[in-house]
Amino acid sequence: MRDHLEWKVIAACSSAGIVMGALSLFGLTGGIELVLWTAVALVSAFAVARRTSARLFLHGLLIGLLCGAGNAAVQVLLFGLYVEHNPAAAAELRHFSGTLTPQLFLLLTAVPVGTVYGAVIGSLSAAAARFHHPK
Repeated sequence: MRDHLEWKVIAACSSAGIVMGALSLFGLTGGIELVLWTAVALVSAFAVARRTSARLFLHGLLIGLLCGAGNAAVQVLLFGLYVEHNPAAAAELRHFSGTLTPQLFLLLTAVPVGTVYGAVIGSLSAAAARFHHPK
């Protein structure tokens, strides 16, 4: 049994966070973001189950964390563009961020949100491994 992490799988799957961040900059994820993140989680879980044989949950957890970090990084780096195309999200950010800047709030919430998302992907990976054997 291979005991190491498959970093290519982790990198490939977590790059979806950057893609989602880029799409959100132009308001393209509005209204369908939950569907898109669900699709990313399912595809990632099957990729992990197919390509790894050990540490399935850890693979999923890292993918979720990196997806969250990538998504937040894109939105923070190009915050003006994000706010321009997502006025409702910008208003919510201002409301929930309290004394923090919206950008800092995005960065700080990326870790817990990414952790929960990663736990979901990790659990789905473990479940999918029952049906797929690694190559």
